[in-house]
Amino acid sequence: MKFLLLLGIINQIPNPMKYICFSAILVLFTLQAYTQELNKKVLDEKTGTEILIGYCDESALQLGEFGESYSREFKAFTPGDKAMNDLKYKLDDITFTIVLGTWCDDTKEQLGRFTKLLYCLKYDMNRCTFIAVDRTKTAEKVPMEDLKIEKVPTFIVYRNAVEIGRIVETPETSMDYDLVKIIQK
Repeated sequence: MKFLLLLGIINQIPNPMKYICFSAILVLFTLQAYTQELNKKVLDEKTGTEILIGYCDESALQLGEFGESYSREFKAFTPGDKAMNDLKYKLDDITFTIVLGTWCDDTKEQLGRFTKLLYCLKYDMNRCTFIAVDRTKTAEKVPMEDLKIEKVPTFIVYRNAVEIGRIVETPETSMDYDLVKIIQK
């Protein structure tokens, strides 16, 4: 209904501006549809508690019981100086996809540590994609097949959109040193 009303208003605008206005409105409606799907919650069948599902952002990870664990690990983790020096200025062409389960103890432990590391490196968190999955490792409206997720959390590291490594479930050494090994490949 709103869209039809706006189309009526756009028809009153001179031709060159009409296309600009129509494009802007179309973008706004698309963004609105996307944000409605962001940070969606469903009930976990095993526990009956709410979990995140699908695309989410960092703000949703800081809420509720999961948020308590996330905040505790974020505050407690201190990246090593050597790892920080090895990673500094080496993340310009790096992006991340993090597949997580807010029901998962390993996610509760590792996600706060990972984001703390990125914050210490002044990494732009908008270059991270967070995908929350259920216990079957699926997420509504998110194509998961290509990601080949077996365990959560899975931190997928990309250089120029090509996967160069993963940290799966728990790091071999620590979050910071495992990331150094991947980045230095």
